[in-house]
Amino acid sequence: MKYLKKFENIDIDWDDFDEEESSGESKDDLIDNIVSSMINIEDGSITMGEMEAESSPCLYNENGEYHLIEVLYENFVQVVEYGGYKGEQEMGNYIVLYKNLDKDILKEINNLLENYFKNYED
Repeated sequence: MKYLKKFENIDIDWDDFDEEESSGESKDDLIDNIVSSMINIEDGSITMGEMEAESSPCLYNENGEYHLIEVLYENFVQVVEYGGYKGEQEMGNYIVLYKNLDKDILKEINNLLENYFKNYED
């Protein structure tokens, strides 16, 4: 039991151990997959419409305001802000680097690209 005494005062940050460790698919892996896929896009960008996505990945949805990812580029996404009556008015846009997106959004983008290339090849 002496050897356990060494560890009794160690504070472990359990947030460092999330599911990406066990699933093998980290944010970096997802970003690498996305960047590799984007290299194969002719113009260097693709819209959700061109991919025939059922919906755009949503970064923010509150009080009738929506921030949707509408265009993918090699290193970042273009987000369009919608608001106004029924959230149908375009209010502006901005870019977000892939590394600043949540893992769930990266998974969604990766799945959209995989489906696009699967359908594109058929």
